[in-house]
Amino acid sequence: MSGKRITFWSVKGGVGKTSLALNIALSLNFGIITNERYTLLDKVLSNNNFLRLSLNQDVPNMHKEHNVIFDMGGYLDKRVKSAVEQSNYIIIPTTSDKLDLQGTISTVGEVKEINNSIIIIANKIEKEKDFYDIKHLIQQIGDYPVFPVKKSRMLKNIIDEKQSVQAMRKQGGLKGYIVKPLAKQLDAINHFIMREKVK
Repeated sequence: MSGKRITFWSVKGGVGKTSLALNIALSLNFGIITNERYTLLDKVLSNNNFLRLSLNQDVPNMHKEHNVIFDMGGYLDKRVKSAVEQSNYIIIPTTSDKLDLQGTISTVGEVKEINNSIIIIANKIEKEKDFYDIKHLIQQIGDYPVFPVKKSRMLKNIIDEKQSVQAMRKQGGLKGYIVKPLAKQLDAINHFIMREKVK
């Protein structure tokens, strides 16, 4: 079975990119490569599963059998382009905030010229209407899958807990009960990206 390469990127910060990337990494045993200079990922992932690129270090070309996430920040430079080119999917998180949505539209516009295998995550959703508004807007710019992820402190807590939301659910008890709806949404994303789509 071939590995998967996924890029998380957005021109807009604060949309939950790294928390979502880390949850996938922990729940599916992916490594993460990042160009972010300041990150807490090294507090959660072992050296075998984490690489922080130095300032001028190129993105490595990954072997097809590796499962890796490129968690990329900044503008669309050659490193982001390299990650996008070799990815099976580009995941662009957004929220219902108007500035975030404008950033998402810009991000899709830049990415689709390189790789059009785009997934949108409607993150930090508080009302069902917010998800449908985001989905409607995305449908106007392309036929991309849109997944809802409800607003929850538990996604931010995975750095402290050092485990995925799905692992928290399996522990049971009150915490497991509280995270069950969120874990179900995150499972849907995992299932989609792990389909047998080969690049």
